[in-house]
Amino acid sequence: KKPPDIISTDLSLLEFAALCKFSDLFVGNDSAPIHIAAATGLFVIGIYGPTLSKHCSPWTDKRALFDISTVPCRMCRQDKCIYPEKQACLIIVTPKMVIDKLHEVL
Repeated sequence: KKPPDIISTDLSLLEFAALCKFSDLFVGNDSAPIHIAAATGLFVIGIYGPTLSKHCSPWTDKRALFDISTVPCRMCRQDKCIYPEKQACLIIVTPKMVIDKLHEVL
């Protein structure tokens, strides 16, 4: 297999949905793209920091989810992080954590 493509550019919603049709897997946080990817039938791995996966995850069986629950401010429901370490609930996610989850589900 070839190495993964990492797409971090501005795509329209339709372009992103089309890209999902040519993909094998999507890894992302709780945001619109993970729901779009799931809606196209793509297997998704969701990373949930400030939100709970049981409330916000895509409605699909083709998913693997992990919640980062070690921060006290979890479920703060703030628009912006109020702590000096901005988005600590997502910054603590390491590439190894994501790779371990990939190995667990693939």
